[in-house]
Amino acid sequence: MLLSFVVLLSPNLFSQTKTPKVVGDSASVKEVMERIATYRVALIQKDVKKLDSIWGDEYLFTNASGVLVTKAERIANLKSGATALDSIVPNEDQVHVRVYGNVAVVKSHVFLKGQYSGQSTADNFRSMHVWVKRKGSWQLVANQLTRVAKP
Repeated sequence: MLLSFVVLLSPNLFSQTKTPKVVGDSASVKEVMERIATYRVALIQKDVKKLDSIWGDEYLFTNASGVLVTKAERIANLKSGATALDSIVPNEDQVHVRVYGNVAVVKSHVFLKGQYSGQSTADNFRSMHVWVKRKGSWQLVANQLTRVAKP
């Protein structure tokens, strides 16, 4: 029930975000931010079809444990339930987007609740994304999560 509530609110949450710190073409930054919002919803909904189009074929994910995970492995984790996110709450004050032509690098801060690669989590993470624009659409080719150290 809570998941449905979060999913229903997610598009509204992401459309009302604060302005990220940006470098590059503002239209491209807007496209990347919209793609990130779509990505977050797809992860929560375990929308494998949408994620397959978001992740490039060469996609690599370095999880918070330092394990390198391929696109095929991430999809398998979603299908098996090893990855099951209840919520992704971004801190939009800490989003930095840099666009270099057809490549965008995004640094952000998010609170994740759920399960990642079989490990339960409810914590703050720094996230780094590398997006590439191909055939008019942005694809995620690499990302990394790092748990924020507790004081």
